[in-house]
Parts: sequence; C-alpha cells; structure tokens
Amino acid sequence: MLIKKKDLPAMPFYFGDWRKAPEIRALDLDIRMIWFEMLGYMWESTERGYLTINGNSVTTPVIARLIGIDTPTMEKAMNQLEKYNVFSKRKSDGAIYCRKMITDEELRIKKSIAGQKGMESRYSDITPVITKPLTSPEDETENEDVNVIYNKWNDKKIIVHNKFTDDIKARIISKNKDYTTDQIIEAIDNYAIILNGDYYFKYKWTLKDFLQRGIDKFLNLQIAKDNYKSKPINNGDGRGVKRTHAPLSKERQEEYSKL
Repeated sequence: MLIKKKDLPAMPFYFGDWRKAPEIRALDLDIRMIWFEMLGYMWESTERGYLTINGNSVTTPVIARLIGIDTPTMEKAMNQLEKYNVFSKRKSDGAIYCRKMITDEELRIKKSIAGQKGMESRYSDITPVITKPLTSPEDETENEDVNVIYNKWNDKKIIVHNKFTDDIKARIISKNKDYTTDQIIEAIDNYAIILNGDYYFKYKWTLKDFLQRGIDKFLNLQIAKDNYKSKPINNGDGRGVKRTHAPLSKERQEEYSKL
C-alpha cells in the first residue's frame, strides 16, 4: 500500500523553463512526454522530487509499468534522458530525482518555517498561547447544571419558557452560587406541588422571578405546606385575604398583595 504524502493543492509547472531548457528541447517529443509522466510520479512520491515507491528506488521496467509503456521504449527514453543529463541519481540507492523539484521543495519548506516563526513573533505580544481548552471542565459542569434547572422548570409547566434567554441563564448561574443544583430542583418540585395541591398559594412566577423571590419559600416542602395549607375566605374583591382562624402574618400579607 502506498504511503500517503503530504498533499499540496497543485504541482507548480513552469512552462517558460520547460520550453527554454536545452536538455528538454533536445529530447524526442515522445520522450519529453515520458519525462513529464515521471515528473508526476516524483511529485506524488512520499519523498517529493524522488522517483520512489514508499521510499524505495524503482527500476526501469517498473517505471515502464507505471507509465504504461513497454520496457524497450522505456530503456530508450532512459538512455536519452541520461545522455542529456535531464535527471540525477541519489548515490545511496540510485533513485532518480528532479533537481529543480528538490530545490523548489527545500525552498518551500524553508519559507513555511520562516513564515511560521514570523507570525509567532508578530503576534506573540497580543495573542496569548492557548494552553487549555476554551471550555474548562468547570464551565461544562456549570452549563449542564443550568440546562438541568431550566428543563426541570419547563417540565413542571408552571410558566413554560419557549426561549432560553441570556437573562434566564444569568439568573440561574447567579442563584447556583447560593444554592446547589439539587436544592433548586427540589424547590421547583415543591413549588409545583403547592400550586397544584389544595393550598391557597396559586401565584405563578416566571423562572427568573421564582429564583429571585420564591426559592426560599419552597426549599422545605413541609414548611411550605404548613405556610399555605389554610384556605382563605373570599371577601368579594378576588384577593382572598380573610381567614377563618389566626390573623395573617406580615409575610403572608405581602404575599397576597402580589396576587
């Protein structure tokens, strides 16, 4: 299996150099095309510029099979290419290589390294090096808790929010600093029980308002039940502030004023 090379968008080809090079003009036309095919394999090689397969040099019959011609024609082409010094051979293994392609590749690598160093130097004072993920584990946990609280609220169908706004998210995060996620979830559950049960408190807050004004009242279900178990008698104005026994506490009077 061929080792995949580092791809570039295209192979640069300089037609001016191709037409002006005397060693190329001296070749027979069919042998020029054979050399052009060889250049393509050198470009695609894992060792750019060398006619190798997975780092191994190739023989004349193998080159012939790659290009799709017979061996005698390839041998004739090799003789003419060597005669006019069109290519060179690596001393270690005799691999054919294109001198210009090797030079261009070395220059490209040097420019790439120089450009990278230049960018690092240019932006080193204003662009910090990112040494950790953009989202920390703490941020991920916070986002999970926020979503859990938001979804819990909507599941209770007290007042369903169709859009998760930044204001709601900010309020949840703020309250999550004073109360654990489990405490907030429990308070929401308790609030829903009171609203849907046989209790006189029926005021429906939005999630933002509940977190701001109501969470303390529903942290403990038994206390909430005790606070709101008595049903008021309707006094005719729809506010229902009269009761059949002990007077309302100051806290409950304030609560009724908001209904």
